[in-house]
Amino acid sequence: MEVQDKIDAYVKNEMPPDERAAFEAELLQDTALQEAVQQARLDLDVANRLIETEILGWMQDWEPESATADAGANRSPLRVSASYVRRYWMAAAAALALVAAAVWFFIRPDIPESPGIVQPVEKPAAPAPGPVAEDATKETTPTPEKRPPAADSRLIALAENKFRGREPRTFVRGATPGQSTKDALSQAAEAFEAKNIRAALRLAMSVPASDERYADAQLFLGQVYFSQKQFEKAERAFRAALATGNIGADEAEWNILLCLLAQYPAKKADFDALSAKISDDAGDHIFKEEAKQLREQMK
Repeated sequence: MEVQDKIDAYVKNEMPPDERAAFEAELLQDTALQEAVQQARLDLDVANRLIETEILGWMQDWEPESATADAGANRSPLRVSASYVRRYWMAAAAALALVAAAVWFFIRPDIPESPGIVQPVEKPAAPAPGPVAEDATKETTPTPEKRPPAADSRLIALAENKFRGREPRTFVRGATPGQSTKDALSQAAEAFEAKNIRAALRLAMSVPASDERYADAQLFLGQVYFSQKQFEKAERAFRAALATGNIGADEAEWNILLCLLAQYPAKKADFDALSAKISDDAGDHIFKEEAKQLREQMK
């Protein structure tokens, strides 16, 4: 697998657990790789936000002609329906084209293929008809599509109640001598206090892996994502902070555990493993007793 493919799989959380562990070990030793991963996360987040914003704009700006206006123009009901359908498909086609362009530009700019052509997905050929069984006239129940288990709102509330994040003000530092402005993380914390979530995320994600405040920036990102109920993104940020080895492991592990609780039962296996690790910690893990209580609650 090429390096860029590994980075893409890692930031999209599509890498198998064993490969992910090996990749994170490599990540700790390679500053350039850390910066590439951070940039990929930033590009992916910006792309997702651009797609969301633009499509919502299309849907808000487009309003089909009303039947009343068409009636005043002496149009038949059939012509009104055709106009409605044409405008609907024009808006849908434009939105799809925007999605394809944004994904191409932000996520895979290194592939030398034309982004303007979307290859159709070939459908598998229908099987040849076989002999009709004796009970073919009986109705059969279709196999339901397997979907990830839905999140439990009660567990989300429990995770939010037990979350122990730092105050945003603790991430703020004054401008250093020779600088006219504060560093990116300090500005991000101030933006979050001002309820400017987008600016807070953008500024925190701009902190490179080579920066001494990278671990704190990831910890801050995790808190912001958690506050917005984006628990999977919060989990990834906390894991990135923990992987640096520059923050307290107890704090990061507890935050990760609560992210897994909010995603329960989809992350049940991960939750069980981490809660057991913290509960059975031979040292003085500051969240040991709380993890034991939480583990008992989930039995």
